[in-house]
Amino acid sequence: MADTAKNVLEKDPYDLVVTIKTESSDKTKNTVLEQSIDEGKKIKKGQAVTLTVSDGTGTAKPDTSAATEYADVPNLSGMTYDQAKTLLKAHDLQIARNDDVYSDQDAGKIVAQNPMKGAKLQKDSLVTVTVSKGQMPPPSPSPTSHTITVTAGKGGSVSPKGSVSVADGKSQTFTFTPSSGYKVKEVKVDGKSVGVADSYTFPLVAEDHTLYVVFEKAETAASPTPSAEAPQTSEEVAQP
Repeated sequence: MADTAKNVLEKDPYDLVVTIKTESSDKTKNTVLEQSIDEGKKIKKGQAVTLTVSDGTGTAKPDTSAATEYADVPNLSGMTYDQAKTLLKAHDLQIARNDDVYSDQDAGKIVAQNPMKGAKLQKDSLVTVTVSKGQMPPPSPSPTSHTITVTAGKGGSVSPKGSVSVADGKSQTFTFTPSSGYKVKEVKVDGKSVGVADSYTFPLVAEDHTLYVVFEKAETAASPTPSAEAPQTSEEVAQP
């Protein structure tokens, strides 16, 4: 209590000059609220000290720590970004923008906000919004393609080979390479012979096709057969 504190401070070893002042407080009367010299600080004998004590009236000092101001978050749905920015500014709030998204809302309209409407934020806090890019455009149709099935007989190869996919309206060329000692015998397109060639092109493909290449062994030139008897020279002709 104040009287006890005063008696202690005025006696040895402190020998201080103590002044007491009262202040309205909800603390018990004569309770020490403040002291002019902080605890632990070195002092000299005879130094003046002021004690502030409660007068017990029950009226406390106003709590300045509770002076923080808050703002209610408004509904921003359907607004443009600029409209929302103006409205939030009027509520002493700031705005931030997420990446835009595709949605059923018109392009440029806010489709989401964080925090939601009605939330309480300290003034100058951020409200994050998401803006619509409009409806997602339909995917581009994939071009129709057709398949050319390639088959090669023994004795050579075709390039490209196998099942070859060709976009509608495009052309595709195939080349034929006989193995050593072979040659192209016949080329068949969709089961019909188109003769002999080193390659074949399907122009402006509009449907599926088949390509079949037949190879055969190449003929080798026959070596000349030597005569059974060597022709006689003039010197070997018998003289009469």
